[in-house]
Amino acid sequence: MNPKHLIAFSALFAATQAEALPVASVSLDTVTVSPSAPYTDTNGLLTDYGNASASPWMKKLQSVAQGSGETFRILQIGDSHTAGDFFTDSLRKRLQKTWGDGGIGWVYPANVKGQRMAAVRHNGNWQSLTSRNNTGDFPLGGILAHTGSGGSMTLTASDGIASKQRVSLFAKPLLAEQTLTVNGNTVSANGGGWQVLDTGAALPLTIHTEMPWDIGFINIENPAGGITVSAMGINGAQLTQWSKWRADRMNDLAQTGADLVILSYGTNEAFNNNIDIADTEQKWLDTVRQIRDSLPAAGILIIGAPESLKNTLGVCGTRPVRLTEVQQMQRRVARQGQTMFWSWQNAMGGICSMKNWLNQGWAAKDGVHFSAKGYRRAAEMLADSLEELVRSAAIRQ
Repeated sequence: MNPKHLIAFSALFAATQAEALPVASVSLDTVTVSPSAPYTDTNGLLTDYGNASASPWMKKLQSVAQGSGETFRILQIGDSHTAGDFFTDSLRKRLQKTWGDGGIGWVYPANVKGQRMAAVRHNGNWQSLTSRNNTGDFPLGGILAHTGSGGSMTLTASDGIASKQRVSLFAKPLLAEQTLTVNGNTVSANGGGWQVLDTGAALPLTIHTEMPWDIGFINIENPAGGITVSAMGINGAQLTQWSKWRADRMNDLAQTGADLVILSYGTNEAFNNNIDIADTEQKWLDTVRQIRDSLPAAGILIIGAPESLKNTLGVCGTRPVRLTEVQQMQRRVARQGQTMFWSWQNAMGGICSMKNWLNQGWAAKDGVHFSAKGYRRAAEMLADSLEELVRSAAIRQ
């Protein structure tokens, strides 16, 4: 994608305060429903090409919703729409209000330029790197931090929570027999290589080491259980760029314990005029299969690329040439891979909807990203779809 289309915080916060108005629906992803068709929600946004109502992840979610004390982990991996953590933060707050607050979830180990984590604030001297413009031994998510020798990082909850949490660090010691401390308590490496270090600590969380480490994402969970929604995004990313992460990245995914994996890509693919749709589709299918192999009990949800514009001139603006092909490819992958599919474009009102979102203050001026209000609006619609799916599953069981 052209650099001007990457997230700019000035664009994200430039939303007007216009109240939400109904959006006329002109749908690209129209789903024809017949007695033999897969489940589709009442708004025609979420389609289940698998059998979510009978799945292990649905049974666990229903149990968590009834106060079982377990943690149901939702992990969204994607591009700048995920990296800004506006969409995922709104989804997090809504689902935690409905089904219980499971805590912060997986977060960056340090500040990442041009990106944000809504649930935590970082303060320290670790250096963050992303796989977008670096090569290296990147774990799942494509972001790591070099601690250096004598480095430290403090993570503070944005909402001021200071209670004791379950903490997991995805970390790699760079020397033998290394240790680090979490709020003064020593945590030792179990040999070399990437590994998950589990401990417990109250927030704020201060991680300190006199030895060099690479630290990946950090998980912070409420011991009482509930829902977590984690955002692993990189500006400018495409799903095929998972190949820039370490070969054992699917084992990393298994270590997250995710119960629902959301794939939110497609915008950057749509702006790539040279994309090979057939090759990309096969790689998406391979990724879906690998996710299922790593997390056999988990659900998979593909979010279709939202409506976007190359320029905003004219009545509708100019859409990326490959956007329709990419959206159709994503739905085919969901159908063949028997995953769920949620149409962000239909949620916006269909083709030619971006200009209306711009006029309402729901989109950023670039016609690609959204304002904080727009991301919140979209996330609320996805939450509606997921909550309806759970209610429907209870009836169909």
